[in-house]
Amino acid sequence: MTRRNAASCPATRLGVILSALLLSTACTPFKSASDRGPTDAGDLGTAPMDATVDAPVDPTLDAAPDAPWDAGPGLDGGTDAGPTLDAAPPEPDACVPATEICNGIDDDCDGAIDEALSCATVVELALGGSHSCARLDDGTVRCWGDNAFGQLGDGTTTRRLTPVVVPGILGATALAVGGSHSCAILADATVQCWGYNMNGQLGDGSIVAKSSPVVVVSLVDAVQLALGENHSCARRTGGTVSCWGANVTGQLGDGTVTGKTLPTPVMGLTSIVEIAVGANHGCARAGTGAVRCWGANTSGQVGDGTTLGRSGPVATVGLSGVAELALGRDHSCARGTDGTVVCWGSNASFQLGNGTMTSSLTPVPVSGIADALELDVGAACGCVRHGDGSVSCWGANAHGERGDGTVLSGPLSSSVTGLSGTLEVALGESHACARRGDARIECWGANASGQLGDGTTVERSVPAVAFGL
Repeated sequence: MTRRNAASCPATRLGVILSALLLSTACTPFKSASDRGPTDAGDLGTAPMDATVDAPVDPTLDAAPDAPWDAGPGLDGGTDAGPTLDAAPPEPDACVPATEICNGIDDDCDGAIDEALSCATVVELALGGSHSCARLDDGTVRCWGDNAFGQLGDGTTTRRLTPVVVPGILGATALAVGGSHSCAILADATVQCWGYNMNGQLGDGSIVAKSSPVVVVSLVDAVQLALGENHSCARRTGGTVSCWGANVTGQLGDGTVTGKTLPTPVMGLTSIVEIAVGANHGCARAGTGAVRCWGANTSGQVGDGTTLGRSGPVATVGLSGVAELALGRDHSCARGTDGTVVCWGSNASFQLGNGTMTSSLTPVPVSGIADALELDVGAACGCVRHGDGSVSCWGANAHGERGDGTVLSGPLSSSVTGLSGTLEVALGESHACARRGDARIECWGANASGQLGDGTTVERSVPAVAFGL
């Protein structure tokens, strides 16, 4: 359809638009050939009317997008390059300023993407008594929760409800958290620790708490860490193990019950491929799959068929084909290469997962677990990650640490509500966290110190997202 020239009618810009839309009678309309008389023909001249004027209107024209105005002199003498007849939407790539977040987009419209942000991804979780830590793929570490002894490593003793960076930790390759202290292995195989140190568990030769990381003396070949309530252990490159800190129950495994402020070899261990530490006992797995444990044994958590404390490693009875170890306050568990799980020790809170509350001095199967890919244990609760990315837990549940929406302990395992695509599960004393494939960290259970990282101190019986990770 041919548009009338804006100058053919004395009208404002709004009139122009209305004239074109409504064919306003404010201007003399064109007439069809049958309506024109001699006067009309004379008015228009002898040349025939443009055929497009009298041609039937194609109904599809109304459905077509409006063409822009032709640039040219407007009613006000300026250049008329105005909008289409229907108001055009904003440019599709127009930037609307927002808070910059890690998403690969220039959210704040300043021309830079994700500037001044740490957009690293969590690759490892470690949980303690009432605090939690995460190692990121850029080698940094962040912690949150209780900080009474400086266990968050941020140079303060201020509780944090969301993650904070541990200054000075760069190039971390492994992470471990104990009752109220934390440690990390650095790229050069040295170890730094921070937090509570009354028993020398930081390994710096003192018994003074540190709110910032300090170097563990004479440890330069660490490949794995495992921390207990008040002691620490490291697996070394040659397959040996060294421990330091409290030793009242023989948990250092050096044949004594004398505490050490520096790393001390665990007696008789060679060719070790994994270590695990509970509150006051420890275990080691050799390359052959054989397991030896030591330390507190009042509930049979050493697994040697007795309740005698052991200041040096002894063989755990009835284990074979072990792929992973995890230890709690006074019980122990092992995941087999076939995906099953066995546990031994105290069972007062159903933590052995076999449907009873009867403690066992030797390993018993956890009921209903046949496809476990990962295992971790809290004070009196255990969890496994399944092949489909879901998580199941059993045992104590007073703080919702089973994540099933209740605070009821039960004799058998139950699924954690809403978890899928899980890549890692980690347990603290009474709380748990999961790392998901979409990079989210979700936590549940006890939260009095903010150890869930969700910005509150509200206990959660189902997973809640940890902020700032």
